[in-house]
Amino acid sequence: MAKTKPGIGMANKKYILTPSDVAFEGQPLFRIQAVIDFGSVNAGDFGGLVQSEYNLSHTSNCWITYYAKAVHGSRVSHNAWLMDHAQLRDQAVLCDNAALWHNVVAKGTAQICEDMNVCGCTAIGGSIIVKGACIINSNKELMEHIRRYS
Repeated sequence: MAKTKPGIGMANKKYILTPSDVAFEGQPLFRIQAVIDFGSVNAGDFGGLVQSEYNLSHTSNCWITYYAKAVHGSRVSHNAWLMDHAQLRDQAVLCDNAALWHNVVAKGTAQICEDMNVCGCTAIGGSIIVKGACIINSNKELMEHIRRYS
């Protein structure tokens, strides 16, 4: 099992990492499994795939569903959800009640936050910041430097 950051004891965890047969770019991935009830997730539920505990915060109701992946130095936190076959890569951040779902890929140093919902076959990358209470869907490509969509 991957190491946790100092200060995160088992009593403070909402999930554990379990072995999987899946790899990403030659690196093994772990399947998350909830160990407590929170939000709409029940203890024992299996979630998506991560490279380490860094990819998913142990605080708030954030979650990664079964087929979704968070890899590299990406991070899901603050009640955000990574769902369906969505992927969070590189140093991308998903936070503040935002959701990525269907086949969305967010990469680079992209930040998706503040109630933003992105779905369909959308790609997000570069240094883009996507925020605000709105929805972007279906076959969009957002790959610019620091452009705000709200």
